[in-house]
Amino acid sequence: MLDAETFKKFTRQANLSHQQFCVWFAFNNEYAKHQDRWNKFYPESYFAPEDFDKTKGCKYKNFWGVTLASTQHGWILGIARLFDPAFHPFDKKQEKPRISFDYILRRLNDQNLSDKLRQELDWHKNVIESVRKHRDNVLAHNDASFDYKKIGPGIENLFEWLEDVISRIKKTEPHLSSCGVVNVKYHEKLSQCGVDEVFETLLLGEKHEVDESRRTS
Repeated sequence: MLDAETFKKFTRQANLSHQQFCVWFAFNNEYAKHQDRWNKFYPESYFAPEDFDKTKGCKYKNFWGVTLASTQHGWILGIARLFDPAFHPFDKKQEKPRISFDYILRRLNDQNLSDKLRQELDWHKNVIESVRKHRDNVLAHNDASFDYKKIGPGIENLFEWLEDVISRIKKTEPHLSSCGVVNVKYHEKLSQCGVDEVFETLLLGEKHEVDESRRTS
């Protein structure tokens, strides 16, 4: 039987992974509108750390390279963990379960639903495998022989399906009815609003710097 605490942990991880994806997606789109301008170096010179200030080098320095990569790594790791096998291959006695979709399906009371969801999982097999390969060969081990491939399309569809799956599980397992939901549309709008606020602040600051420069020149 699937206990409520395990299902809550799975739902929280699904929510976090989707929010990381939404923030990364929104940040990446907004940054693309300004990257040519922000990536121009004003003086092409090396500066020692003690000489570095906001007037030297690329606008916002290394901020975007680190931020975009970090949020991307977050959702890649999150999705990979969600769809890992229920037990590590070395756990022969299966004493240390993972909070994964496979484990959730093993614990469901409704075997028909479990079987149906395993069949539906095949719809998303390609994108899940591409995420897991990227996690295993790039983020986890940085494999020098790995032939880098882009993550396949379908992340949005995967999360929309997962939102529906969690809802169906809660309907068939009454004791899980209060375990939370995944709300795809809410996360998308919330993330975009947050990113809009960040960029409005950045661009307003730039405008203020320009106005101050003109006023004092």
